Amino acid sequence: MKKVKYSSHLIARIRIRKIPFNLPRKIYIEADEYYLDNQTLLFIALKKVEHKGKIRDFIVAFKETGKVVEIITSHPLKPYQKEARVRSGRWTKL
Repeated sequence: MKKVKYSSHLIARIRIRKIPFNLPRKIYIEADEYYLDNQTLLFIALKKVEHKGKIRDFIVAFKETGKVVEIITSHPLKPYQKEARVRSGRWTKL
């Protein structure tokens, strides 16, 4: 298994969005779906999780280099966002 590293941006977002610290790592490891974001060239891991009392699609954007995975950011998606990004070609399913 690759080493999972959190970016300083992700750590700030965890605090601001009140995301449990281990949730981004869990989403990366246990994702329901993976995509390539053709705009940012980052990988996207998506998983349905409970956050703030709601079940939502939550993503982590990450890059892989060698034996290290760096998670760049994490956030919940609005209901239409996944479909819009796939339909527009921004996200390609892996």
